Amino acid sequence: MGLEEGDDEVSLSELQLHLRPATFTAFFIVSIMSVITSRLTYDDRKKLLSLFNNVQLHLLYKASVHGFPANQFHFRCDKQGPTVCVAYNPSGFIYGAYTSKDFAQNNQNIIDGSAFLFAISKERPQPIRVGVNAGQLAFADTATGPNFGVLLFLNNNTAAVANPGGAAYTIDPGALHGNDLNLTEFEVYRVEEMGDILERPWRNVQWSEDKRQELKKNIQLYSPDVRGVKEARVLMVGQVGAGKSSFFNSINSAFRGNMTSQAIAGTAGKSLTVQFRTYTMKNGKGGSSVPLVLCDTMGLEEDTDAGLNPDDVINICKGHVQDRYQFSSSAPLHEGAPGYRRHKILDKFSSIRRKVNQLDIPQILLMTKIDEACPLVEKDVKNVYNSVYVQKKAREVSEALGIPLSCVVPVKNYCKELELNLEVDVLLLSAVELMLNYADNFFENLPPEDQDETDQPELYKSNDRTSFTERQPQPQKERPDLSLTTVSWKMPKISAFSTLCMMSTSVVTSRLTDDQRKKLLSLFDHVQLHLLYKASVHSFHGNEFHNRCDRQGPTVCVAYNPSGFIYGAYTAKDFAKTNTNILDEHAFLFGFSKDRPSPIRVGVNPGWPAFVDDAAAGPNFGALLFLSNNTATVTCPGAAAYYCNLSELHGNNLGLTEFEVYRVEAIGALLPQPWRSVQWTEDERQELKKRIQSHCPNVKSVKEARVLLVGPVGAGKSSFCNSINSVFKGNITSRAIAGTASRSVTVQFRSYPITTDKRGSSVPLILCDTMGLDEGDDEGLDLDDFTNICKGHFSPSAPLQEESPGYRKHVTLKDKIHCVVYVVEASKVSLMNSKLMDKLRTVREKANQMGIQQILLLTKIDEACPIVEEDLKNVYRSDYIQKKIQEVSESVGIKKWIFPLKNYSEELDLDPMMDILLLSAVERMLKCADSFFENHNQKNKRDRSYSLSIMSAVTSRLSVDQRKKLLSLFDRVQLHLLYKASVHGFHANQFHSRCDRQGPTICVAYNPSGFVYGAYTTKNFAQTNQNVIDGLAFLFRINEDMSKPIRVGVNPSQPAFVDLNTGPQFGPLLFLPNNTATVWNKGGEAYTFNAAELHGSVLTEFEVYRVEDLGKLLTKPRKNIQWTANKKQLLKNKIQAFNPHTRGVKEARVLLVDQSEQESPASITP
Repeated sequence: MGLEEGDDEVSLSELQLHLRPATFTAFFIVSIMSVITSRLTYDDRKKLLSLFNNVQLHLLYKASVHGFPANQFHFRCDKQGPTVCVAYNPSGFIYGAYTSKDFAQNNQNIIDGSAFLFAISKERPQPIRVGVNAGQLAFADTATGPNFGVLLFLNNNTAAVANPGGAAYTIDPGALHGNDLNLTEFEVYRVEEMGDILERPWRNVQWSEDKRQELKKNIQLYSPDVRGVKEARVLMVGQVGAGKSSFFNSINSAFRGNMTSQAIAGTAGKSLTVQFRTYTMKNGKGGSSVPLVLCDTMGLEEDTDAGLNPDDVINICKGHVQDRYQFSSSAPLHEGAPGYRRHKILDKFSSIRRKVNQLDIPQILLMTKIDEACPLVEKDVKNVYNSVYVQKKAREVSEALGIPLSCVVPVKNYCKELELNLEVDVLLLSAVELMLNYADNFFENLPPEDQDETDQPELYKSNDRTSFTERQPQPQKERPDLSLTTVSWKMPKISAFSTLCMMSTSVVTSRLTDDQRKKLLSLFDHVQLHLLYKASVHSFHGNEFHNRCDRQGPTVCVAYNPSGFIYGAYTAKDFAKTNTNILDEHAFLFGFSKDRPSPIRVGVNPGWPAFVDDAAAGPNFGALLFLSNNTATVTCPGAAAYYCNLSELHGNNLGLTEFEVYRVEAIGALLPQPWRSVQWTEDERQELKKRIQSHCPNVKSVKEARVLLVGPVGAGKSSFCNSINSVFKGNITSRAIAGTASRSVTVQFRSYPITTDKRGSSVPLILCDTMGLDEGDDEGLDLDDFTNICKGHFSPSAPLQEESPGYRKHVTLKDKIHCVVYVVEASKVSLMNSKLMDKLRTVREKANQMGIQQILLLTKIDEACPIVEEDLKNVYRSDYIQKKIQEVSESVGIKKWIFPLKNYSEELDLDPMMDILLLSAVERMLKCADSFFENHNQKNKRDRSYSLSIMSAVTSRLSVDQRKKLLSLFDRVQLHLLYKASVHGFHANQFHSRCDRQGPTICVAYNPSGFVYGAYTTKNFAQTNQNVIDGLAFLFRINEDMSKPIRVGVNPSQPAFVDLNTGPQFGPLLFLPNNTATVWNKGGEAYTFNAAELHGSVLTEFEVYRVEDLGKLLTKPRKNIQWTANKKQLLKNKIQAFNPHTRGVKEARVLLVDQSEQESPASITP
């Protein structure tokens, strides 16, 4: 289908591959330009662009097409950012106005120092430019047409311009528009900054003739991995004008060696392709066939009854549609229709992607017309991967459609050229090679009976497609007839489209641009931002803000208003709905814009509260109350906490178009030494691959380790499968369907055997993918299914019962799960709510009960830490990554085997450093599986099974930094957790049952404001009802933002604490009064301190530790030991040579007894 310039619409093409008689891969084709063409001539456009610095224009509105009424203008142009209006009159004048602010119909006058009027003509070499006068309003943001004072376009919803007058602009009307106020056309363009050239390309490409010939050779030699299929069938799906038909003509041209036009292409507003067409290709005239069939479809259109019907895509994928079938937009093909073989665009895209996912067909997305979208690429196609703009658009469309960035490929079709171009061919052929690789992934996923023509006994096929049991005959599920889906996308349209797409997929992404994020980060020292709350998604309501942002530590609020101002407030303290004034000397307000190179920063005035922690309102920083009355507005209560010029901060525009809150996390500097040693060499990568490939499980009945991946939605489980498969295949693969949607893309239990390069040997590993864990009780992976999966019974989407169809009653060791791997995103460790953590802990308990060892993968480390993003080899020198590993270790309970890594997501080529991290994790999985097999062997040798003792799940809430500060109050001690209120109960009886007569103890309290404080005594708690004297007792407070802890010793001759049967009472501090999660201030003279600095009245947690003296080093060791390798080997030899002196006994049996926290030693019977 021909190239058509779309009206900021999205063209989607899908490729799928299937077996007999056709095999499809799906790809979406998205063009960057639009169907509605600009009236600007090439020369006019150049002159208009000369008024800006490195920008691109995207047509949003054209009056002759969309109508001259103002509501049509607002429908297409509101909230589009910087725009330029271009008017044409009968006298031949071209003139208009530019503003960097949004149109939003807020009935306010908008200030914009960047606004200007202009006029261009053939007679003038340079355009006229008239800037807005200082202190004047740029335009009136009303429901009329755009009103720039002296120019009111679309006056009274007609093709006319009025001059209301005003002092905003000083113009000569005759020079501007020749006093002709009629319109023959009126257009509005979005003005997008192109950005600079990236220092390093985000993908590496060899732009050489050798590379072109290598790609052609690889494609020509391609052979599908299944019998009976000679070529891959690729289905192209996309909007009208995206370039599907032109893509085929371009690929055909590259192989023919000259320009071809076999598929009808053009620039009409309606689809030129009205039939389903399949196109084969040959290498040169009369040459051999290329093993690829490109299938073209009718273009997608916005109207429900126009363009390709999404239901037809499934019939095409299944092979039911014959070549030259005539499409009907309103009536999808059904089984009885001739040609059957025995909705807006965004909604159509989403519908098609869901359907294709269900058929297990990999998809890629082609981004076309990159030269028309980016002048840098137009100048030199080799700039494509150095273009900030193209990279931005690729990420936008990836998030919008939920397609991994590695599946998004920018290309340029041949459209006006008469000769082939080396760089264009390299891009086109690289895309085709990727399609064929993905087609192979489809073939790999086919069950064995579909890969071979020979007859097989009838088997029950489970959803993992690897294990089979005998079954009763059942209707066979139809197989897809496509192996890849490709989407085409027209680039200029992506920005407007991606906003809608994100709404439909619930992908919560930051509104900050890269430049805005940089300016915001410049206010801090080495931090990272994590989005917690977005009002347009979660609603403009104080409750929703508190649900997502309370007790998150340091946060920054970012507000966006219709006038284009971006401003907000930062605090280092928690929001916690305490209804108190919060002091925070680090708090500040800020504002920034494109016009200012540096942001405005206004610190809190000394002695004033930074904010009011109001439970019934949004964040209230005195001068700024966000989400006022649960609306998209800001009010200014007018407190004196901050001295600032509010007009500079927000332009006196108190409306909100968006409001976001980010958690601010310190990244820290590079550690002087890595905390794990890694050899970052090619030799190490090859050695790891060799060890994994040669690994042999230590039981005869099992040939490969089965590893189950478990984790939250979007953590990267399916991407990990694809990454490991890619490492061993030698190229990027997409065997498991992965994406960026908020709901689990994986809806079946799937197992993926790993093999080496094409038709190579198997790797002794099967990765098993599951549905993602979700916060909701009835969403995501069912925890009952987890046990059945681990035991080898197999699980469909609903909880599997013994009587359910597909339940495997008789399982062997090879069917079971041998290692469980948790997959958690690095930047979201602190964001996982209690329900999700409870599910992870439940999974861990079940795995422990089955004796299955577990490890944890910490993914997306590059997104979480800029130091790692800059150089992956910094991963084990990153203080931030180390902190995240400690956090997730304490939360999940895995102490040792945690592996930070990066999955392949946007890359098209393998990276040795990424491979080393990935392979290191796989090697540990195989060792864990071996441990499982060893335990299984030992169990089978005994008369009865044994159970493993599992460590207590009660872990300290103290962070590593807090523990260090707490220990700094002592000299060489160790802390042992005795009591944790959230586990044992906020009750004095529970405290005394665990803490009485334990010697020196320290109480640690946590409150909603982030305070960590407490009390220490060297004396016993014993419920003696006496005042206890202890000259070494003290109160304390430690916090992340404090360099040293506060320490308040007991006053001379005063009792340190009252030893009652209540909670511990240290003078004024009574913890757990009336068995509640609170603290009372009882007063008294035992300690002199400022209560406001030390604590609050509410507890989120309360812990008690026993404090043990570690003592000093002895002058002589109590026992002499040889610390040598020879000694180690000697001991191993003695142990191995041990032989019991009793006949019939081959080994010594040792019973390990661990005291349970619920039991006393006396409760264990001999």
